[in-house]
This record gives sequence, structure tokens and C-alpha cells, in this order.
Amino acid sequence: PPASNPAEPEASASEAVTVATAAPPSEEPIAAPVSEAEPNDDPATASTLTLPGIVEGALNPAEGKADADAFRFTARAGETWVFETNAARAGSPADTKLDVLRLDGTS
Repeated sequence: PPASNPAEPEASASEAVTVATAAPPSEEPIAAPVSEAEPNDDPATASTLTLPGIVEGALNPAEGKADADAFRFTARAGETWVFETNAARAGSPADTKLDVLRLDGTS
């Protein structure tokens, strides 16, 4: 069964909050949500995420640029993970996108 959703975060007009969830298709418990912290805009500054896990964050566009948040996690060959964002369900105007990259930042 899918992982249960955490309490919906609140968003103000000036910031949009998104929640990203990574959960295996099993009953493994998910740790408490982790708040993302800048700088983590590219693979070189990626924050570490333990799977399964939940990340909560606010969009912080710098000088008109879109905000990107990078996370590093460990997965083993043969594992299947489900990654999703909760922006639309939380009422956020954010148009979220997930890219899973190799350690060197390539797809």
C-alpha cells in the first residue's frame, strides 16, 4: 500500500511549500519529515536523504531563477522506489518536477 501522507504543510502567498516522498512498495516505516536547507541547488551541494523519507521545503527563487533542490540517497541494484511530490495536493502553485540523476549529476 502507498505510504500515508504527513500532515499537509501550510503555505503563504509568498512561499509555496512542497513535500516530496520516497517510499518503497513495502511496509517499511518512514522517518519524520526532513526540512530541506539551502544551498542544495545542484548535485555538488545535494543534501543527504535517508530512504524511505519525506522532505519538506519552501521555494526560494534567487534573483528570478527557479528554485532547484538536490538530494543524495543510497539505493541498491534491484530496489524499486516510488518518488512523488505533494505540491498540487497541498494547494501549492508550484509546478514540481523530479529528476533522478547519477552521482556525477548526469541522467
